[in-house]
Amino acid sequence: MWSLIPSAAAVTLALQTTSTPYEGVTLESWRASSPSTDVTVARVDLCASGVRVDATSPPSSYASTGSFAEDVGAQLASNGDFYTSGPRVYGNAIGQGVPWPLDQTGDDPAVAWEWFVGKYGWIAFTHDGVHFTHTEWTKENTSASGGWAPDTVSPTPPAGTIALVSGLPELVVEGETYTCLSSTADDCFPDRTDMRSRHPRMAMGLTEDLETFLLVAVDGRTSSNTGMYGAELADVMGQLGAWEAFNIDGGGSTQMWSDGYVNDYSGNNSGGSARSVANHWAVFAPGSGRPGSCVSETPCELLGPTGGTLDDASSYFQLFGDAAYWRSEDVGHDGHLY
Repeated sequence: MWSLIPSAAAVTLALQTTSTPYEGVTLESWRASSPSTDVTVARVDLCASGVRVDATSPPSSYASTGSFAEDVGAQLASNGDFYTSGPRVYGNAIGQGVPWPLDQTGDDPAVAWEWFVGKYGWIAFTHDGVHFTHTEWTKENTSASGGWAPDTVSPTPPAGTIALVSGLPELVVEGETYTCLSSTADDCFPDRTDMRSRHPRMAMGLTEDLETFLLVAVDGRTSSNTGMYGAELADVMGQLGAWEAFNIDGGGSTQMWSDGYVNDYSGNNSGGSARSVANHWAVFAPGSGRPGSCVSETPCELLGPTGGTLDDASSYFQLFGDAAYWRSEDVGHDGHLY
């Protein structure tokens, strides 16, 4: 069983700036020492008016985080899961309420030989709900009991999932920060060897009340930004208040966007441009309306077996899937329907 041990990865963080560009979205700029690197943090209040979280729908091509955000009209976005050609992500994926096809995920039997198959965890958003599942390593080596299907590796996501992004490895497990005696030892993150080198990093996390979503970008590969070991990233996520956290695609993919890039993506990617990646997180913060995944929100009214009216002017109404398959008609209730 896994147990906490003294860590060799203590990171000192100093807050540089903070801003609230949109209601429910707070951006923080931190400077880390030991190692010396910039850390950009987005805190998303899932219960703020109108805030909702989405992700990339099944893609046919890659996109940079900035171009994706502009295409979907998001106020905040980041890159998502690790990926390979296809585009195929390492784990599972859902965006705009649409599950990715099996052959674009790590669950595809055709890639059963790949090292990453079945190892991932994820964070998922539903109406008035937030869910997570632990990684394979966590389920097999710790006493963690929470999360979605805690005894099942690679479980089926909750019904009605709107957005899901996978990650590997797990950084904070039900309030316990992953630690290592040595950040470079073979037993430090045994489920992912590249956590033992310093790179730009990206992480996602949740607070214990499941009402704050965290996205964290760590810059690297420049003279002023060294990047972090995985154990250092875990330490940072714990310090920032994550109760549950996962490593997601970093390196040259590390991108956070809010009306422009808010981290040094050009330094992270030796090509100098924002890398096109397979999937992304998107946060919408219009400043009004019902929040999408606030766990303490009073549930929407349910339509009974005799039916009823779901008014498209209501804050409960939302279109999902590819917009090309919806059409607007000037008939129906109040002279309009989709």
